[in-house]
Amino acid sequence: MANSDTVNFGVTDYCVSLAMLGASLGIGLYHCVRGNRTTDDFLLASRSMSPAPIALSLTATYISSISVLGIMGEVYGHGILAIWFTVGVVLGVLIATHVFIPVLFPLKLDSINEYLERRFRSTAVKRLVMFTTSVSSLLYLGVCLYAPTLALESVTPIKSEVYIVLLGLIVTAYSSFGGMKAVVWTDAFQAIFLILGVIISIILATVVAGGPAQVWRTASEHGRADAFDMRLGLFVRHTTLNTLMKNTVTITAQYAFHQTTVQRLATLKSLHMAKVVLYLNMLGLASLMFLMHMGGMSIFAVYAGCDPITRGFISKKDQILPFFVMDYLGFLKGIPGLFVACLLCGTMSSISSFLNSLPTILWKDFISELAYFRTASERTRTYCTKLLSMFCSFRLTSSSKKATHCATMRVSSGHKRRAVQWAQKKGCPVGTKEGLSSGHKRSEPLDYFYGISYTYFSTLGCFTCMVVALVISFITGAEKLENINPSHVVHCWRKHVGRPSSVPSESYPEKHTDSSTAP
Repeated sequence: MANSDTVNFGVTDYCVSLAMLGASLGIGLYHCVRGNRTTDDFLLASRSMSPAPIALSLTATYISSISVLGIMGEVYGHGILAIWFTVGVVLGVLIATHVFIPVLFPLKLDSINEYLERRFRSTAVKRLVMFTTSVSSLLYLGVCLYAPTLALESVTPIKSEVYIVLLGLIVTAYSSFGGMKAVVWTDAFQAIFLILGVIISIILATVVAGGPAQVWRTASEHGRADAFDMRLGLFVRHTTLNTLMKNTVTITAQYAFHQTTVQRLATLKSLHMAKVVLYLNMLGLASLMFLMHMGGMSIFAVYAGCDPITRGFISKKDQILPFFVMDYLGFLKGIPGLFVACLLCGTMSSISSFLNSLPTILWKDFISELAYFRTASERTRTYCTKLLSMFCSFRLTSSSKKATHCATMRVSSGHKRRAVQWAQKKGCPVGTKEGLSSGHKRSEPLDYFYGISYTYFSTLGCFTCMVVALVISFITGAEKLENINPSHVVHCWRKHVGRPSSVPSESYPEKHTDSSTAP
């Protein structure tokens, strides 16, 4: 433990943090002034983005400040075994890139739920999943906005409520008025800041601990360097297999079926560019996660034998990184400010990405189909999408604390059944219900069941949803394979489905365009 006086958050630190916030707001306002005259421009950047900013945007979206604090805290508290999450990232992105994206990208989807309408020929199924994903996004956003402000509050004299309002207003400004281009370019800038902050923190932690060799030696002596545990127990927190399986399933779903990913890839011109983006993102995300695991080991080596949690300086392992920064690095002018800016970037990038995708699915899946908006001018429709984005932003800010009380509830969107060719629309609602119920705690008699490691939750939710949907579909009449459009299933199944010459054209509903001539 550093023997230093209390370190204050100085003028230099405030300047670094405010510079990042000002730059983020400036990028958003720049794109707001430049245009967004149509809904396609506002929501999809006119499908004219280049791979580099999209790759950085995806990295910033899925590495939130919760991830930075959580991963380092997890390694500090439980060891390096969680590094298999990084391998799961690689496998998940590869599966999404080569199995699912080649199916979804050519369909030119604005909302991922449009696929459900085409595949099952049912608006009800599309809107059901729209509802569950909207609820899931709002719960996640509440946690994403509120939780990091507690860490920020611990290293600055500013209250968490002030951070919530400040971040909410800034994100609202550039996501509600700047649209997709503003969000992507701001994410790209914030991703660079986030990566810089993480790398500097890890390097300094390693230096303080005595170098990489000393870090590994200390971790080995305390049982933190064991990266292999081949047990199959359901109640073991982390094993090699359950961590690998958890992230493989989760990352596949995020990169193949999540609106934030699909919407960003929709801004690109070709499938080749989309694959380039996913490979770049895979490299960046895996490298960043690996570095954060190493950072957690370095901080453990610093405090080995002098645990701040045991001594009462902090109450949770998630607080170890901000505590280390202020304890050992607080005397370096600008470093605490850079750390705060890093957390702010992680928070803002994730929030803005979800706030850009949430109004998109609400607009595309429901509001644009209302009679009034079908005939409305392009200007009216564009204003409506901006107001919808603003409403979601203010709703998030006002309810962020309430949402954290539901943080443990995991809402499964049910997107996994998209790859099951026999599923039909009657099985989807039941599958979704069972997928939802498999993700959270309900009653004391099931305490033993819910003692299963959290790493199995996503897998259980996925397969419960798929199995129940299939069973109900077969009971009520499975989909005839010849009635399925081959372009709606993965390539290896296309030779087994569809008879285009004998299937009526209305069985293959195509995308309804959402554009009209601007006045």
